[in-house]
Amino acid sequence: ELLGSNDAWRQTALHWAAAAPGPPPGKGQENAVSACLKMGAIPDARNVARMTPLHWASAWGNAPAAKALLAAVPAARRMSAARRQAREEESS
Repeated sequence: ELLGSNDAWRQTALHWAAAAPGPPPGKGQENAVSACLKMGAIPDARNVARMTPLHWASAWGNAPAAKALLAAVPAARRMSAARRQAREEESS
């Protein structure tokens, strides 16, 4: 299954969809992201650098893709992840 697989850096199809250059904003990236999410992609999957598809969308300036990803991850889960990341940063 494509959505469950990843590359050598553990990046999923959703990571690549979030970062993909292409049509003008609002015309492509969010459609690919939405399609992946509708097919069951994990919105907060992490690659070997611990980056999620949202990190990639943000890094590449894909605001529509970022919005779709934010909508896919419940607020409580985002807060939990933020607290976990803060603890990890404090301990390193």
